[in-house]
Amino acid sequence: MTPAPRLPALVPTGFARVGILSRAPELLIELGCSPQPILDAVGVSEAFLACPDNLINFQTAGSLLARCALATGDDFGVRLGARANTTTLGLLGSLLLTAPNVGEALRLLIQHLHMHSQTAVAALDEMSDTVSLSYGIHHLPETGSEQVYGGGMGIALGIMRSLCGAQWRPAAVHFPFRAPASLGTFRQIFGCSLLFDADLCAMSFPVALLAQPIQKSAFNVAKHFHLLRTIAEFQRHHPEAVTPRVQRTVHQLLLESRLSEESLAEKLHLHRRTLNRMLAREGTSFRELAREARFNVAKQRLKDSSATIEQIALTLGFTSSSSFGRAFQQWAGTSPTVFRQQHGT
Repeated sequence: MTPAPRLPALVPTGFARVGILSRAPELLIELGCSPQPILDAVGVSEAFLACPDNLINFQTAGSLLARCALATGDDFGVRLGARANTTTLGLLGSLLLTAPNVGEALRLLIQHLHMHSQTAVAALDEMSDTVSLSYGIHHLPETGSEQVYGGGMGIALGIMRSLCGAQWRPAAVHFPFRAPASLGTFRQIFGCSLLFDADLCAMSFPVALLAQPIQKSAFNVAKHFHLLRTIAEFQRHHPEAVTPRVQRTVHQLLLESRLSEESLAEKLHLHRRTLNRMLAREGTSFRELAREARFNVAKQRLKDSSATIEQIALTLGFTSSSSFGRAFQQWAGTSPTVFRQQHGT
């Protein structure tokens, strides 16, 4: 009889599991830097980070990565993320390895990523011959967002290598921030075409890979459905409010460039009026959640990238830079240009 995996704790909004951050101290030491002053500055202990299942506030995680990068170099997040594999995701990672193929594993990752982090979303965009696995943050940290995005792509690489083999490489990786002063580590880790100041944080690869069986693993039907039942039990014991689920889905649709009230209702398998009533009961609305998602993406692009105002406006679905400028003025109380001057890195 298969033993029941230990159910994880519920991840609150704005938090994530420590996960790969548990290996930050060892990487700091390898790079010739003492971890203790950095950990003291952000208010976390090495003992706390040593447990991957501990829950960390995402603002604290961003600050930790920013200070690590300041001490060691712009590539810290990518270096750390690339040490990940499916075990980094705990119970969810175990589920991915029992999937029948790579495509199903990635769909399970996207569906259940909130069990690992309530701050991040992923999306899969299938085209005729390529597929894009994208990553977004819907609770943006005040500092370190470029390290979080770089780390996210490193983690994605580690997960894909767990599924496809240690030598697997993507066709291209896109980052939504400026190119670092040195690209050596990025090129060494990813070994593929790199694009910075991109619209999305994403990696692409041939669509045929989705049908490939998981590397070195026979599809175990019994174990697969046992883990699915375990996750269903977790969700039954921890029913989720509507708003966090909708926030994630709104950001996924924004990543996919198809954010609309109709698309949201369809993706959630709800009638529009039912969705609106559910959100109203929780004191919010589609319009408010869409505004929040666009504002978060706009802030990140203005702070971390060299993309023009026109490019950012187009990415967010605005018809012109002037309409984006008016909306941003309402959101932030200042223009996109002034915001970039004040907050740009």
